[in-house]
Amino acid sequence: MKPAAFSAPPTWWNDVRTGAACYDAGHYWDAHEHWERAWKAHLDLHRHYLKGMIQLTAVCHHLARGKPRAARALLDRGPLHLTDNHPLSWPFDTAHLLAVAAVLARSIDRGGHPRPPKLGLVRMMEAWALDHLMATGAAAPCDHTSATATGKPSPP
Repeated sequence: MKPAAFSAPPTWWNDVRTGAACYDAGHYWDAHEHWERAWKAHLDLHRHYLKGMIQLTAVCHHLARGKPRAARALLDRGPLHLTDNHPLSWPFDTAHLLAVAAVLARSIDRGGHPRPPKLGLVRMMEAWALDHLMATGAAAPCDHTSATATGKPSPP
């Protein structure tokens, strides 16, 4: 049984979608900033799903900088947020994200230095929107200026 459709995008939609575009473009810090803003604004208990996405993005940020140990520590916590917070209510393929997290953890545990995975998060959101939203508009590109407007500069 699929969840009921929304007549308009939920309040968190724009920040989550822009974060997905940033992730897909390899701008992990900016994705983190957009998702953190959505996480803080979303008052429902299951908002912690976004915390899992934030931690998965931090994993990729560390991997892109050649810091697999820092990434590995987050791989123990992040997936729990995804599974424990209404995973079918969010616009991402949670099973795929969990499988990717497990593969990354296993690779790091074996001494590997994996690269951040390509996930196609915008495509996941668009597929979800077909079933859940009546009108979503075009995908927003990664917006570096609004993500860094918090005063936190994007790391190099």
